[in-house]
Amino acid sequence: FANKRDIDEAFNMSSALKSRLALTDSKINSLISGLIQLAEKVKDHDLVREVVRKVLVMDGLQLVQERFPIGVLLIIFESRPDCLPQISGLSIATGNGLLLKGGSEARHTNRYLYQLVQEALSLYDCGAAVQLVDGREDVGELLSLGNKIDLIIPRGSYEMVRSIQDQASSKIPVLGHTEGICNVY
Repeated sequence: FANKRDIDEAFNMSSALKSRLALTDSKINSLISGLIQLAEKVKDHDLVREVVRKVLVMDGLQLVQERFPIGVLLIIFESRPDCLPQISGLSIATGNGLLLKGGSEARHTNRYLYQLVQEALSLYDCGAAVQLVDGREDVGELLSLGNKIDLIIPRGSYEMVRSIQDQASSKIPVLGHTEGICNVY
């Protein structure tokens, strides 16, 4: 019902944006499948502090590549409510705290999905690890918390990503795409 409400309220939105906003059976099944795959991967395999590889550089000196949590992530996304459980699952699996800010056009769906995430996390007493940020004005305040947030990842339009990069300035690193394809090495 929450997703239908968001779609009904999006009467001025283009059909392409409404399509991104809609949680179809196909999207829900894909989401479930992805979360089950993630759960299977971490069930017997801790992704936090995992040793990826070891290289003997010279006698007595070994180089070790390990996975570590980044810390607290602020993820800002537009019009794609299916991102919320995906990002939540990945963040928990990798030991990161998470602040989520979805687009206002999906606020009802985001709140509903957030409640489901909280319900699942409550089984393990770690609900505080994932929080939903509601208002746009809250984002401005969060961008000033350089000592509390370790990385911002905005996903959306060029204008939105650029705005977040400009507002965060040098206080918090921003992994943003403003044009073209991004590669991380």
